[in-house]
Amino acid sequence: MFRLARAEDEDSLPLMQPNPAFFDRSLAPEVPQVIWVCIDGLQGFPDKRTYEHHAEGSEEYDRDKKHAERVARDVSKIRDGLDWSALEALIKP
Repeated sequence: MFRLARAEDEDSLPLMQPNPAFFDRSLAPEVPQVIWVCIDGLQGFPDKRTYEHHAEGSEEYDRDKKHAERVARDVSKIRDGLDWSALEALIKP
């Protein structure tokens, strides 16, 4: 049986944690080394989970599918418009 634990529990583990080998330990802790861009639909594909639970062809299915497609298009515009080299320059020493 799985359950969430309190952070102070002796046997609790974080759901996610960075790999310490990935970071340059010679830099001060306040120096950014990673920028994480997390946007639902960042890959540019509509999220089928938002509409696949409706019957195909139903009003809800069509509405939610159009919404998922619009979100994917909008997120793709954001992703493609980001100046990735500027973000990279923020974390290069």
